[in-house]
Amino acid sequence: DRNITCLASSVDAKGEFVLPDGSKVWLNKDSRLYYSDNLQGRTRQVRLDGEGYFDVAEDAAHPFIVSAGDMSIKVVGTRFTLTAYESEPVRAYLEEGCIKASVKGHGELTLLPDQAVVYNPADNSFRSYAENAADHTVWTGGKMEFVNKSLSDIIESLEHWYCISISCNDMKKASAI
Repeated sequence: DRNITCLASSVDAKGEFVLPDGSKVWLNKDSRLYYSDNLQGRTRQVRLDGEGYFDVAEDAAHPFIVSAGDMSIKVVGTRFTLTAYESEPVRAYLEEGCIKASVKGHGELTLLPDQAVVYNPADNSFRSYAENAADHTVWTGGKMEFVNKSLSDIIESLEHWYCISISCNDMKKASAI
């Protein structure tokens, strides 16, 4: 018998939560975080649907593991953003510390600050790349900021921010901008 807890943000607002282990999580609009047994056990395991910013309390004896789609992120104490919206690639952006991302059949990638990892189930690709993590955490402060982003990335962010659907007549041109 496991006691499952679900934290959720509404479609209209973000939510800020403190987990039983002292870790903090900000959930972007229309996101959910699940965990069991008050995060007690050998590992602190949670599952994310949507987008969350994590400030994980350090506990080397009990690693913190976030599952999102087909990707898992393992940390001890760190700050990162993770997005896992249905039918979109899963992405993590590391702000501080170190994380290990893994996808079954792909092994594990270790990220350092200002690196990102993406798993795209559509083409089964799993890779890391350099990325300014702060660009992906500004939403926790109630604002949006875009620096050298494609129009398609901006549209995707606006859709999540305002919970609307935006169409562009020529997405090929939008991706090239």
